[in-house]
Amino acid sequence: MFSQLFEPTTIWFTIPALLGTGLFFIKLLIMLFLGDGGHGDFDLGHTDTGAAAEIFSVQALLAAAMGFGWCGLLAFKSFGLSAGLSVLVGLGGAVALSLIFITVMRSMRKLSTSGNIDLSTLAGAMGEVTVAIPASGKGTGEVRLVIGDRERRCYATQKSSAAQEIASRTRIRVSAVNPDNTVTVEPV
Repeated sequence: MFSQLFEPTTIWFTIPALLGTGLFFIKLLIMLFLGDGGHGDFDLGHTDTGAAAEIFSVQALLAAAMGFGWCGLLAFKSFGLSAGLSVLVGLGGAVALSLIFITVMRSMRKLSTSGNIDLSTLAGAMGEVTVAIPASGKGTGEVRLVIGDRERRCYATQKSSAAQEIASRTRIRVSAVNPDNTVTVEPV
């Protein structure tokens, strides 16, 4: 069985298949256990994250080698195609596996976003009190705000003229963002 992988014709498919698969999984394990250092991929020294960097990333090239090797080997040995047709099938496999990999990586990048928001965008936002906000000068409470499609919780205070606390579950509006990263709110 294994001797068939290293025949003179099949070795042209076996080497890319084994190297691509082995190096792909080694890189995957390194990223899994050591992280990627925020670089996303070892993209041959490029810092561009555009389409060209995705296509020529190390992982995409390894995926292409896997696709070429395994698809070409399958076409040649299992389906009995000629070496020339097997090369074409292998090239099709390389393109297909690379496109699948690039699509998956783009989808994963869309999932990772920064949790930081610019607090100045909170002015005027509507929300709800989750922890009662004491009268002015007596401490802070907490509010829940929905900004875009994200829920945020912030510490909140009242205007200096407020004499009563704002109870939990009261609807509020943010009237100001304070330098200490709290928000000033008023009931609606």
